[in-house]
Amino acid sequence: MLVEVIQLRATGMKLTPEELVDAKRHRGNLTIYGGTAYLHRGEHAGREHVLTPLNRVVVKKVVGDVLLLHGHQPADYMRSAASHPQAWACYRIDGPPEPSAAALPRSTAQG
Repeated sequence: MLVEVIQLRATGMKLTPEELVDAKRHRGNLTIYGGTAYLHRGEHAGREHVLTPLNRVVVKKVVGDVLLLHGHQPADYMRSAASHPQAWACYRIDGPPEPSAAALPRSTAQG
């Protein structure tokens, strides 16, 4: 499902309302599988993660086209077992999934 995600915490601490207004929006395809939420480019989970996956994920609330996910996010996706609490506000976007970089057509321009 194509979504725009706002992370509601920074290193485990809740963001203030002012910080949330300025928070970066991350767009990608949301997949929840085996207790982990992935936000990635392309139609299938892979190495093109937009955000570090959210482990031990729980869907806390669903309101219309908005999902609120709670879980734990590793401090460093590839190198650390340490994690911190995280929450994602996921806003569903109508439209086709975002293509992965590998799926984008190559330029046919001759130079």
